[in-house]
Amino acid sequence: MQDVTGTLSNKFEHVAPSTVLTPSASEPPSASASEFPQDFRNKQEAKRYSRLKITVGISEAIFFFSVGIMVVIFGISSGIESLALNVSQNPYIALLVYASVLGLGEMVLGFPLGYYSSFHIEHKFKLSNQTFRKWLWEGAKSLLVGIPITAPVLLMFYFCLRTFQETWWLPVGSVLFLFSVVLARIAPVLIFPLFYKFKAVEDNALQERILRLCEKAGVKVDGIFVFDMSKNTKKANAAFTGIGKSKRIILGDTLVANFTDEEIETVFAHELGHYTLKHNWTMIAVG
Repeated sequence: MQDVTGTLSNKFEHVAPSTVLTPSASEPPSASASEFPQDFRNKQEAKRYSRLKITVGISEAIFFFSVGIMVVIFGISSGIESLALNVSQNPYIALLVYASVLGLGEMVLGFPLGYYSSFHIEHKFKLSNQTFRKWLWEGAKSLLVGIPITAPVLLMFYFCLRTFQETWWLPVGSVLFLFSVVLARIAPVLIFPLFYKFKAVEDNALQERILRLCEKAGVKVDGIFVFDMSKNTKKANAAFTGIGKSKRIILGDTLVANFTDEEIETVFAHELGHYTLKHNWTMIAVG
């Protein structure tokens, strides 16, 4: 459950690896760069932020891995299984009960680290625009969207495990590959709009500049959109999202407001590199 909902709650971190840290000021869009505090124009400050986020991320991974081991060693898993079977003798319903109890426990145990990583640190470095209530709501939305995505995958996995036994991995791997492709296709149209509002880029000069870069790389896109990233953060981002007809370019409104066209083109060129080198397909295949 953590993997899917975590991915959704950090959706643009995954689809757009290059994040640009913008100044931590609430200046109007017309303000020049020299008018902003120098917090994230200072490389040392940016490095300190990056190191701290990486350290916390590794700590979270070690923590949840350790908890998983203890759940098995100390018989907690067997206890939850017995509880689930008391609720229903149907193995698939029992599995969902089992997963729900584990997921709830994981949420409770992981809350302090999650709060520190995605709320405290962001406010400490003056990068967040979220109140605590908004932060909780974004997490709740991710959970609500993640559950109907996770549950069928979990049931499919259990079905294959029971039906194919030693060769369970082959149908599971095949289905997950197809599922990843479908999810990549529909996410920009059905999932991302649940979290952000999108509108077409109105700056014709910027649009032409980006399209010209795409043309040089031999890439066709169906649109260039701006999304309201500023409702959550002062950081800036750009991304290629989707595949096939849902393929589009998205730019954070923080990027458009606080950076020059040349800087935006540089950030986007990084994402274009990922796309032209087919990194998304490589990640799906490896996954």
